[in-house]
Amino acid sequence: MIPDIFTILNQPSVNAFVGSRIYGAGHAGDSPQYPYITWQVISGQPNNLLSEAPTIDNARVQINIWSRSESEVRQAAEAARDVLDLFGYQSILIGPQKDPDTKSYRIQMDYSIWSHR
Repeated sequence: MIPDIFTILNQPSVNAFVGSRIYGAGHAGDSPQYPYITWQVISGQPNNLLSEAPTIDNARVQINIWSRSESEVRQAAEAARDVLDLFGYQSILIGPQKDPDTKSYRIQMDYSIWSHR
């Protein structure tokens, strides 16, 4: 199962920075309004059991926070982290990095999130 990342991140503390600009499939379109969040499932696996079909799955989800400002991307990432920490554990943190083409800043966080089928 793919965790419902939009619902997880669609919280007032995160919306204060990105509104409802939370996009799946790792892509926000050609001309996104900043700041925004993209997410995608990198990998996943069921919690296999010998006695029955799996009832829960684990997914590694990549969350990217994008902004035109380094300070704003940090603040938005902190808000997202505080919410995501309630649903999984962070395994990777990269950034902030500045994209040479768009001149925008990005922080990447990968989370391991369990979800019921």
